[in-house]
Amino acid sequence: MKINRRRSDPEEAERLAAIDPSTIRLIANLVPGNLHDYGFLESKDTSDGRGPFTIDALVYPFGHAKCFLLLEAWVPPLMHPVGNFWATMRAQNGIFTREVQGVDYGDIQNAMLQYAWPFWNYDFEDEYPSNTDLPPKILSAVLRENVDEREVHDYWLGRGQMYVWKRPDLFPVDEAYASIRPLYVRDNEISSTTPQKASLTGVSAEIILSVARYLTMREALGLLLLNYSLRSKLLPLVDALAKEQLPGWAFPTEHEQPSWNQLVSTAATDSSSVYTVDGVHFPWLSYARACAHSPSMQNRRRIHGICQQIRKLAERHNIIV
Repeated sequence: MKINRRRSDPEEAERLAAIDPSTIRLIANLVPGNLHDYGFLESKDTSDGRGPFTIDALVYPFGHAKCFLLLEAWVPPLMHPVGNFWATMRAQNGIFTREVQGVDYGDIQNAMLQYAWPFWNYDFEDEYPSNTDLPPKILSAVLRENVDEREVHDYWLGRGQMYVWKRPDLFPVDEAYASIRPLYVRDNEISSTTPQKASLTGVSAEIILSVARYLTMREALGLLLLNYSLRSKLLPLVDALAKEQLPGWAFPTEHEQPSWNQLVSTAATDSSSVYTVDGVHFPWLSYARACAHSPSMQNRRRIHGICQQIRKLAERHNIIV
């Protein structure tokens, strides 16, 4: 299927200029359309009597409702008032706001190039691959209906980069509880330094936790190897150490907190581990591991980076301080 690219005409410019910059309209029940390059969304809802309709990113700027909620949580000045967000977009783009110029959206373009367009049999005048150019490993795995876990991982988080299509609020709480395992440190890995000579041995746990936030996870866990005395002090704090190392995007926002609480309550109730539902004893180290292998959390990390880029653009244009 050949698609001719069209230029935005004056009528489209008028529609964009007329958009109320003080509000964002929420439209429910939308699904992706089949013209990905134009950012089409389609509505199957006929409850209002209007029947199905299509939204085109070349005419109306739009974004996923969840992304706006995350932007509001992570960069409040951009959304209070919401006109700050639109002012930032127009300062960067002029009238047309298909995407924010100057923002790196991460792996999404490559994921579309490899999978989305080929699966839809797009052929933009040979600019994008045809369906015969699908990645051979993925294609053969699907055809034999026996997909190796390593291939699935490569599809989501490796070369496929398809994590960009996962909704960014699927917190891997169940996975964290399911993958809890003891943290073992072999005796031959522990420093032979005696407790009397180890300067950190007498430091309180509170100070160690305060310092840990400036360390990498590997460095923080490396403290366990200094000596036996320090190890016995830190092992009960390993989840607290892991929590200090987690980036802000790994935690639920205010509007996500109720669903997070429900996830934790259900997972802790179903688990036979020592972790409880009191909100304090949570397997943060196991959760950190689960986040590293979660397509949803990796997309959340990508979206957080986009939000921070938009914040910097707003500051550059003196829209927020």
